[in-house]
Amino acid sequence: EATGYFTGAVGQQRVPQEFLLNYLIPLPPIEEQRHIAAKIQELVQEVERARTACEKQLEAAKSLPSAYLREVFESEEAKKWEKKRLEEVCEVVTGNTPPRNFPENYGTYIPWIKPEDLNREMYVSNSKEYLSQLGAARARVLPAGTVLVSCIGNLGKTAIAGCKLATNQQINSLIPSPQINSEYLYFCCHPSPETLDILASSTTL
Repeated sequence: EATGYFTGAVGQQRVPQEFLLNYLIPLPPIEEQRHIAAKIQELVQEVERARTACEKQLEAAKSLPSAYLREVFESEEAKKWEKKRLEEVCEVVTGNTPPRNFPENYGTYIPWIKPEDLNREMYVSNSKEYLSQLGAARARVLPAGTVLVSCIGNLGKTAIAGCKLATNQQINSLIPSPQINSEYLYFCCHPSPETLDILASSTTL
């Protein structure tokens, strides 16, 4: 309701004093006012306690994948597993940018992934920019199941290609061989300090 009374330019708008002076509010007895205010304060405190508890639970939940990896990689069974370098079980592909001075390289044919397109989702199938068929022919097209890892700018952001797509040069992509599962590879590459420590100590893939 107050927005209809705003004065001033956009970004510097203000509520006129006259509006505040004439604004109508319910006015119960003073004891009821105190009761209402106290109840609202109590509810606000409950919300804050719930927020704090959720934040603690979220932090604890974030450590679960790393804890499980550590448990697996430090097990007696893991000591029997063969160890391979990534280059032995994946094809590593660095993305590129089809020439910008040819607008026909860009269209709606396949997603062209940049680090900003990698969010919290495990799979990525959409992007802000797409390539045309001509642009795809000039790019390095990756199959679904490829693990994408940003290596410039937003370091360590990861996702699995949910469809055929291409990336720019800020992303290195790991095309898994039949020896390695895409989801397993994704979690091994996921940007967690704990995960990196585990992998550094185990060197197991």
